[in-house]
Amino acid sequence: MRRRFSGLLALCVTIGCGWAATARDVPVTDPASLTAAIETAAPGDVITLGPGVYRMDRTPVRRAGSADAPIHVTAREPANTRLRFSGTELFKVSAPHWHFSGLDIEGAVNASHAFHVVGGADGFILRDSRLRGFHAALKANPERGETPDDAKIEGNIFYNATPRLTARPVTPVDVVGGDRWVIRGNFIADFAKAGGNGVSYGAFLKGGGRKGIVERNLVICEWRHTGGTRIGLSFGGGGTSPCNGGVCPLEHAGGIMRNNIVLNCPSAPGVDVNRSQDVNIRHNTIYKAWGIVARSPGTVATVRNNLMSGAAGTRGGATLVEDGNIEAGFALGAYAPGAAARLKEALEDPSLRDRLDRFSGWWSDSALGRNDAKLNEWFRDPAKADFRLKEGVSASRLAGDLKLAHPSHDFCGQARGAFAQIGAVDYGSGACDVSGWLDRLLRRFP
Repeated sequence: MRRRFSGLLALCVTIGCGWAATARDVPVTDPASLTAAIETAAPGDVITLGPGVYRMDRTPVRRAGSADAPIHVTAREPANTRLRFSGTELFKVSAPHWHFSGLDIEGAVNASHAFHVVGGADGFILRDSRLRGFHAALKANPERGETPDDAKIEGNIFYNATPRLTARPVTPVDVVGGDRWVIRGNFIADFAKAGGNGVSYGAFLKGGGRKGIVERNLVICEWRHTGGTRIGLSFGGGGTSPCNGGVCPLEHAGGIMRNNIVLNCPSAPGVDVNRSQDVNIRHNTIYKAWGIVARSPGTVATVRNNLMSGAAGTRGGATLVEDGNIEAGFALGAYAPGAAARLKEALEDPSLRDRLDRFSGWWSDSALGRNDAKLNEWFRDPAKADFRLKEGVSASRLAGDLKLAHPSHDFCGQARGAFAQIGAVDYGSGACDVSGWLDRLLRRFP
């Protein structure tokens, strides 16, 4: 019997057995039917949620789809369908080729993950969804010696209504290990960590992964609330346990970060590179943040055609190859927030603390620090993601070096013109209204 099955399987691999022919449309209307559909899913199934509120329990996702017949979970009316969850993790995905789209998922005060993608969950896709109320809404990591590869996180909305009171990592897109992840066209905001060390990230790829692409995302570190140390995007993050120093393995290799817009990270870099090699940081726009920082021994990054508050700088033996960037401020200024915070802890006099805060604020805003004023002169309202040029400002101010390679499209997906432009928007290729793009994205859900 086993030989007969093995022979049939081999024949299917050779000529194809038409798995898609057995695909089912599976409508669900409540948590029980959704859970049952996931537990019994077959390749090609499309599980469609009807309108309503689904109060969910933890749901393992163990049935495998296939590359040509993935299993898809979606909502018929995304604006009128909500999943609510109060546990630690909602969907633990350990099987390959699951696609989720059009979902509105809300966690609670202690919720860690909406999706925990592990082990052999290759080909995972999350699109056009809203995730809020989680420490790390999308978490990925190795399990049983395997890493989830070839995932796509596209067109989603990630934010938290309030800072997360936890010492656990707070990073909406937290990917540890895994090759060829694509994080594209998402809005990521308000990911503050109110416990522990107070440091959080919008998104990172770390843990030894390779060839990740992070592109065309809008990251607003402080959108509707403030506080904490909020870092925009990162290759390497805070490093992967248990390696905390000395000679550590690489966190990421061969990654590309391009055409992203990162703003309102006043006490942290917009882009961070830690223990990563052969990574390219190109055509990003960074406002009211401390530019780009590469750190730790062995880090090697190429930084080209970026437009930024602050500057690009290195720490701890990292290496940067820089060309064609527009830097409003100075790299040394990035040390000011941390130094001021440490000094403030040592002061007991409230009046001295107040003076230190005022001095730190002045330093950050000045030409010695981030020098946000330079970008304010060019753009209509960058603090609100309006990067349209002010009247009278010529796009030629952002002209770059034609000899430097640059991405073929800009933040809005427009084909870049024959002349290189610095930053995420190519102003010679047509209108690109970033704040309008955000409004349209947010209107998908009430």
